[in-house]
Amino acid sequence: MKKIIIVLACALLLVGCNDVKLTNGKNALVTFEKGGISSDDLYNMLL
Repeated sequence: MKKIIIVLACALLLVGCNDVKLTNGKNALVTFEKGGISSDDLYNMLL
């Protein structure tokens, strides 16, 4: 449980530091050549 909280805290810090948007308009946590992972996607994966 601690690991999930630490990952979420790091993800929220990273989202706050950058303002990179994906093609669908969501904030990007990780970007790749063909897309990325948004904060909403990460949250939904963890639930």
